[in-house]
Amino acid sequence: MPQNASAEYAANDYQSLLKVPKITLYFWIAKLVSTALGEATSDYLVFHTNPYAAVLGCGLLFSVALVLQVLSDRYVAQYYWFAVVMVSIFGTQIADVTHVVLGVPYLLSTALFFVTLIGILILWKRSEGTLSIHSVHTRRREIFYWSTIVAALRQIEWVGGRMLWSGRALNRS
Repeated sequence: MPQNASAEYAANDYQSLLKVPKITLYFWIAKLVSTALGEATSDYLVFHTNPYAAVLGCGLLFSVALVLQVLSDRYVAQYYWFAVVMVSIFGTQIADVTHVVLGVPYLLSTALFFVTLIGILILWKRSEGTLSIHSVHTRRREIFYWSTIVAALRQIEWVGGRMLWSGRALNRS
C-alpha cells in the first residue's frame, strides 16, 4: 500500500470514530434550518396544542434523540440531526417556560446558563485536555459536547430574542 493511501486510510478510520459531522457550508445551512424549525415548532406546539403535553412530549423525544446519538458507535446523520432539532425545540420550550411560567427574567436565566456553560467548558477541558469537536469520539466527550450545546442554546435564544424584539420595536416607531 502506498504511503499516501495508508495516511488516507488512517484519516478515514479516525473520521469514522467521530460522533459529529464535518463542519462545512452544508453543516451551517442545516444548523440554521434546524434552529428555525425548532423555534417555529416549539411556538406552534405551545400555542396550538396543550402546552404541558407539548413540553412533556418534546422532553421525551429530546431524551430519546440524545440516547440514540450517545449510544451509537459512530456518526449517524439521522441520529445527530434528530438530536439537534430536539435540542432546538425542547430548548426553546424550556427557555419559554422558565420565563413565562416561572417568571424568571431572561437576563437572570441567561446569566445562570452562561455560568453553567462556562462550568461545563472548564470541566470538559480539565477532564479531557481539549475542547476540540474534532476529538468527540468517546461517550464522555460526547456528553460534554451535548451539554455545551444545550447550555449555549440559551445564550443564542437570549441574543436572538433581543434582536427580534429590538427589530419589532424599530418597526413600530
